[in-house]
Amino acid sequence: MLRHSLFLLAAVLLAPLAVADERPAAALLRSEIDAALLRVADAHALADDADGPLLIEQPARTRYELGAVIDVRERTGDGLPVLAVTPGGAAERMGLRTGDRLLAINGHRLAGGVDAEALADAVGADGGPLDVEVRRDGAALRLHGAAERVELPAYRLSVGGASGGDSRCGRINTFDVAPRGRHIYPAILIAVDGRSPGPTTADSFRVEPGRRTLTVAENIDVRQLSTLTQQLRSRGGRARYKTLEVDVEAGTTYLLGARFDPSRGGSTRNDYWEPVIWRQVAERCR
Repeated sequence: MLRHSLFLLAAVLLAPLAVADERPAAALLRSEIDAALLRVADAHALADDADGPLLIEQPARTRYELGAVIDVRERTGDGLPVLAVTPGGAAERMGLRTGDRLLAINGHRLAGGVDAEALADAVGADGGPLDVEVRRDGAALRLHGAAERVELPAYRLSVGGASGGDSRCGRINTFDVAPRGRHIYPAILIAVDGRSPGPTTADSFRVEPGRRTLTVAENIDVRQLSTLTQQLRSRGGRARYKTLEVDVEAGTTYLLGARFDPSRGGSTRNDYWEPVIWRQVAERCR
């Protein structure tokens, strides 16, 4: 189980670095590894390995990124919902919108649901070009563009067999435990200080202490929204996002949500919700 869980580290390893390397890339890499290991530890998968340290190796490879948050958990027959679009990314450039439903990518049908790996394979199937079929407001559309090409170098990672202290950090958590009685719904973390916070499938993000600017999208239950508001959500683009300033302290987890204003539920403006930190928890960040 541990070997499969740690495979997610492949998406964030950008260069083979020595432990003592203090270049900016090294600091960012260690931060991302800490966040990935934390998720694996939270899943109770970091058990001691009787065979010694775990060794993970990957050859150099090319990945293609769509630049959108896709809900691969949905298993309906009407494609996969687009929850958010990364500003300036491939999806936005080709005209993909929040609220669209992906029906096919490069000839790979998505109806019925696929896992994240199969979705990534579809995005890179043609070596970069994108031919995307979507459903928008009941109509079928075809969009064309090019995925972002990312070159990942080979790496060798050893996990276990060495002791270390705690890292000093905070966390932003988007896991859906928000209290509906307070009209708080899930939120999607788009960026931290203008940069991607990590894997789009994650719900816990490691952040350095200090004042951080969070770029946030709402994921309010569609049943709470009027038809006009749903149209606003699907066509809003970057205007759909809002920012939230948070003074992050080390050893603290911040639960991020979207507070819905029922009195503005029929609004044609983006004033029916606000991003909020609805709870803070003292929690060691490893």
